[in-house]
Amino acid sequence: MRAHASIDTAWSLLREALSTPASPDTKARLEALDEQLAAFVRASPGALESVMLAGVDELASSWKRLLPWARLDGESSRLAVLLTRTPPGIETRDILLPSGPTLERTLQVMEPLAMLRVFAAARRKHPRILSEYCWRQAFDLAAFFVQRAEPDALDRVPRLLPDERDFLRSLATGEPLADILPDNVHDMTPEEIASALARYRSVTVEELEASLRPGRLSESGFLAPGERLGEVILRDARTLHRLGVRRHELARKLERIHQESLEGTLGPPWRYDSTAYLGHQEDPFHTLDVYEIRQQGAHDFELFHTGLGPETVLRSGDLLFTLIRRACFFEGAVQHRIDPEKAVRVLGLG
Repeated sequence: MRAHASIDTAWSLLREALSTPASPDTKARLEALDEQLAAFVRASPGALESVMLAGVDELASSWKRLLPWARLDGESSRLAVLLTRTPPGIETRDILLPSGPTLERTLQVMEPLAMLRVFAAARRKHPRILSEYCWRQAFDLAAFFVQRAEPDALDRVPRLLPDERDFLRSLATGEPLADILPDNVHDMTPEEIASALARYRSVTVEELEASLRPGRLSESGFLAPGERLGEVILRDARTLHRLGVRRHELARKLERIHQESLEGTLGPPWRYDSTAYLGHQEDPFHTLDVYEIRQQGAHDFELFHTGLGPETVLRSGDLLFTLIRRACFFEGAVQHRIDPEKAVRVLGLG
């Protein structure tokens, strides 16, 4: 495409590319469209991205049935096609990604921050497209732009939710999800603790606590009826502080024992019995399913210290490792709670 080609022409070509089913008969045309669009983006930095941001609704208005799993009742597959093109270098973990036009050349030259804003606008305005149907491929593509963007780019995309930012950072860098609560949680008030977690989850404290009750996010729940989230966490944080043990140290020890058990290398004084499930328990502090990041939430376990009595056995699930590390959450008076003082004894940390 010539450098002086109009933005209207580029927009038309983009819409054509996203509305053309991939087949041997259309391969040459799709490659030509990709080359033309990439040339326009190089010659006019930011122009097409700005029109895409303004035209998110138009991208979502097509009734083309390009993807067999994207029949969206009025929302379109066109936006899904745009936001599920996975460039080289980003691993796609979802088997739903169809073969088709990748727009590889175009995506490689688009302005990363602008495309992250397009992603965030699409996520807010058309959640079904990026939630039920192809959310993981879309986040993989967004992570590709995070890798190419300035370090503070995610903080400059105001429409992203807090947990979405953390998830994208982890996808892009391979680092663990960041802590939600600070190290000195023992110095906070119950209200500050609950409010911080609710903000992270983008709900009210009341909504968050209701979701943690039995029968909501999990059958056994994370909080017993009548318990308050901030009070439960503060009590356990103060217990750890009194014992001189950091929650990160405790979570790392549990994770190491779990991993050594899976590898068959765990020795005395611990015995660790675990049960694996085909499904997994989602993290209650996320709007997203972040299981892929840490692979925690699919095992229940019993941990014994052979030098202590049977009453000191720890019974829980491996999702607790993440909940402890990120939020000092040992759960309330429910099935999978671990008492932090007992955990310190069994793990030999005290």
